[in-house]
Amino acid sequence: SPSPLVEGQAAVLTGEGFDPTPANNVVTVGGVAATVTGASTTQLNITVPVSDCQPARSANVLVTAGGFPSTPVATTVNPASFVSLAVGQQLIVQDPAQFCFQFPKTTGSESYLIGVQSTSETVTDLTAITLAGTAAAAATPAPPAIPEAAGATASPHDVHRLRLIQRHRTAELKQRAEDRTVFEAARARIGPRAALSLAGIVDSTVNPGDTVTVRVTMGGGCANYATVKTVVRAKGRRGIFLHDVASPTGGYGVTDFQQFSQAFDSLYYEHAAAYFGPPTDADGNARVVVVFSYEVNKREALGFTTACDLNPRSSHPASNEGEFFYVLVPDPAQDLTVADLKPFVPATLTHELVHVIQFTGRKAVNGPFPSIWIAEGQAVLGEEVVGHAIEGRQAGQNYGLRIALNLDDTSSTDWYSQGLIAGLGLYFGWDPVTVQGDFNRKIAEAPHECSWLAGKPENPGPCVGGLDAYGASWAFLRWLSDRFYPTRSAESGFHKAIISGTQSGYAQIQSVVGVPIDSLLAQFAAMLYVDDRDDMSAKPAPALRMTSWDLYNVFYEVDSGTGIFLRPALRLVPTSLTYSTFSRSARVRAGSAFYAVLSGFNREATAVKARDGGGAPLGPWMRYWIVRLQ
Repeated sequence: SPSPLVEGQAAVLTGEGFDPTPANNVVTVGGVAATVTGASTTQLNITVPVSDCQPARSANVLVTAGGFPSTPVATTVNPASFVSLAVGQQLIVQDPAQFCFQFPKTTGSESYLIGVQSTSETVTDLTAITLAGTAAAAATPAPPAIPEAAGATASPHDVHRLRLIQRHRTAELKQRAEDRTVFEAARARIGPRAALSLAGIVDSTVNPGDTVTVRVTMGGGCANYATVKTVVRAKGRRGIFLHDVASPTGGYGVTDFQQFSQAFDSLYYEHAAAYFGPPTDADGNARVVVVFSYEVNKREALGFTTACDLNPRSSHPASNEGEFFYVLVPDPAQDLTVADLKPFVPATLTHELVHVIQFTGRKAVNGPFPSIWIAEGQAVLGEEVVGHAIEGRQAGQNYGLRIALNLDDTSSTDWYSQGLIAGLGLYFGWDPVTVQGDFNRKIAEAPHECSWLAGKPENPGPCVGGLDAYGASWAFLRWLSDRFYPTRSAESGFHKAIISGTQSGYAQIQSVVGVPIDSLLAQFAAMLYVDDRDDMSAKPAPALRMTSWDLYNVFYEVDSGTGIFLRPALRLVPTSLTYSTFSRSARVRAGSAFYAVLSGFNREATAVKARDGGGAPLGPWMRYWIVRLQ
């Protein structure tokens, strides 16, 4: 007389004719042997066998005692537990052997977001996964979660601007890889040091109109450089602006450089240094030197910072021995006019200044070179921080599409769309570059085969140019800041601690935040889809929200003032599944997740498991999580 059984739990079978010796009784449940733990002639104690993620089901119990089989008796076998979450709550499973979500039968409608997450930190790691469902019958499919918007679609930038950004970031990521090599080699050779002290190629006595000769690294290490003759165009309290005399005609004039210098002093430097901490002053001129040179154009970058400058010229010939960074100049013959490039200047000056602060801060404490994703994520965050300060905004205000796309004042500097919208959209699979002008092109393998942990050439993922190392890493740092550091001073302290840290990557974040990185990655990945969703009947848990930006409004809704909404190709689009028997295979790159939305009406009991490509449990670096949407 078996009652409903529960996998893995003890049960009692009553009847007649059992063998009092436990080993002489064979019990099968649905054809699978159970363990007999005790016996009498009228009772058997068993442990119900555990299946490989089978849903609640009917099964026959058969007892063979002393070689004589009983008549099969039908019963119900339930899994050890069912998914039990309130709307907006998340469950994270850490043990790959337990990567199974069980759903009971229901006549209602439920919807869940499921993620198969990689916590690897090696960007080349690509894990084959299979998400498989088992059900007696298919449920009725749910309607689309997000109805089509009505209005005019918009993209963050036009093709020309996007190609400039792509070329720039490809060049910058290559420079970052070289910087790490230079930085770590010098660190190993020099060992611990109290402070950085350099000769000062550009000292504090220079004045506008003076001629100064500097060196600009050409890539490939600090032995490869160009000697550049420059003129001091502006000198402020915080910056010295040098202009390559070999720059093409039709470029920036003296008035432009004076404007750059004034804004750098009173806005970019002031706000970035207050937030991240000031850079060192190893060359003793109390300023950062900004070199506008055509040599930067040759590298197809908007600007760059180099670790060569943090070392003596005697060992690093390309060094200018001080706090320097470099910016491209207009070249009308190459379709790079002043009007084209001037809108990039505020973000470029801010972004590269943050790199100077990062690299000199690490050098001062003899810490390792920061991971690429932290370096670039913080630099993009610096653009946001400075933009907020200039525009009179602040973190934690849940801004939407209007602010993110600069629709409130299109004549002002666009501080956000490059990092927030374009950056995240590219990680989600938007590809407006491969086929020029196709703003609706989307990469099917994104974001799960992409990774924000590095860019090209280290990152072999399919997203455009490895540019996912910018927007998604910014979003991770912004989400961490919002979640754990609710005040401006606390948020600033968090980023200063990262800059002055002596670890890198995941270890650095764990050390500062104090939460295991696997939990942070799973919560962050879920947040990217569920933040502020208007189609959920309850708000997501605080850990699944970004309080500075309303990502649902940014990516899915229509701006009420202009009737504009973002092109759907920029959205994070999970695989759509119905409660049924199914199998979906994918590959998940380090730091990323495979997303699926499971939904439907009139559901039979359903089980959904995550396994590797061959059906075996996934590796220990993988996590399995679920969020209830409806």
